[in-house]
Amino acid sequence: MVVYGTVLPWQHDAGPDKAHPAPGWAEFARVVLEQGAEWLELRTRFPDATLVVAGDLNQNLGGPHYYGTSAGRSALRSALAGAGLACLTETD
Repeated sequence: MVVYGTVLPWQHDAGPDKAHPAPGWAEFARVVLEQGAEWLELRTRFPDATLVVAGDLNQNLGGPHYYGTSAGRSALRSALAGAGLACLTETD
């Protein structure tokens, strides 16, 4: 089993360059692409292992409460699917 713990950036995450803070959700868009590539690499490196991505994804994927953006949810779903992952807390 491979476990990848994460807290994806939130709406007002300024990013690593404090002199030039990222605008709302920009860090999420950047980091979800990076982490999606890492998830896929782990899936490729350890094809026989169960891959678990656990943590705070900072997007609601369904359900009655709204947090995040349409673009963020789409990017997260794409990154998960690209690594053959499903969000077990998605509540459509």
